[in-house]
Parts: sequence; C-alpha cells; structure tokens
Amino acid sequence: MKILGFILAMLGYLTLYLTHPNQALLQVTLQRQYRWLAGILLVLSFIILVVKLPALVAIYMLMITAIVMWSFIPFIPLFQKLKQHEITKISKNSR
Repeated sequence: MKILGFILAMLGYLTLYLTHPNQALLQVTLQRQYRWLAGILLVLSFIILVVKLPALVAIYMLMITAIVMWSFIPFIPLFQKLKQHEITKISKNSR
C-alpha cells in the first residue's frame, strides 16, 4: 500500500508538472482540468500514506517526492536530445 501511495504521488506531481505552460516534456501542455486529477491523486496518495505511516513521515515523503520529481523532470528532454545526438554521431561514423 505504501508503494501505491508513492506511485500515486509521483503520477500526481507529474500530471501537475505537465499542466504548466513552461513544461518542455510534451509538445502541448495538458489542459487545466488535469490539475483536478493531479489534486485528487495527491489527496488519495496522502490518505494512503497517512493510514500506513505516521503523519509526519507521510508529509515528509510527499514533500521529498515533490522535490525530486520537480527537480529531475525538466532534464528529461535534455537527455532525449543527448541520446538523439549520440545516435546521429554513431550513424555518421558508420558511413
């Protein structure tokens, strides 16, 4: 159950990130209605974590998950560009 709460939190934070206009992961931002879905996922995650863990640990876990998710998600497009650059470089060298 703790893992389910953690996964729901990750999905909630990812959905919330994708609704922001400055996100670079998708070509088109998600509509604002998806913020409600993100909120529901986060509240559900909080309820699951509070039931299975002490309240302070559940809050700390949600905060750290938000920090980690929102710190690393913006770098995913950079890794994708780097991988495409390496594929192009390998294909040029094989000619």
